[in-house]
Amino acid sequence: MAANPREELIAYLAKLSDQEVGKLLKFAQVLHDEEAAEPKPDYDPSKDRMVGLFEGTEDASTRYKSVVEQGIEEKLASHVNKDESM
Repeated sequence: MAANPREELIAYLAKLSDQEVGKLLKFAQVLHDEEAAEPKPDYDPSKDRMVGLFEGTEDASTRYKSVVEQGIEEKLASHVNKDESM
């Protein structure tokens, strides 16, 4: 067994095929990226302006959807009334 994990990993890599090393490299990159994406210890959500940006009782898409639905209903109603008067 090697003296430290880095040396142990290097020795293990020598036993792997190029394809296995490629898979291991991709895994190591994902693992590193995930760790880098974690919030830093000094991160304070209360000072982050993005936190709560999309919170609320109703978001814009819901409001816009109801406006469109209402407009469609009004158009349909006006066409039905127009057809009935003919």
